[in-house]
Amino acid sequence: MKIKSICLAIFSVLSYSLAAQQIFDMSKYGICPDSKKDMSGKMKIALEKIRKQSEGNQDVILRF
Repeated sequence: MKIKSICLAIFSVLSYSLAAQQIFDMSKYGICPDSKKDMSGKMKIALEKIRKQSEGNQDVILRF
């Protein structure tokens, strides 16, 4: 029973990721979590670029 639950959870996560239209890796934009630096300027620029690349109501995932 425990294995079925784990497999179902993994399948759910993977299927949700596949349903997303675009995934953006924020490290490509110079954003690193826990760097103890103010990343707000880089985040603003990254979000502007992502908005230009995405289309309308398309789902977007940001990975940090």
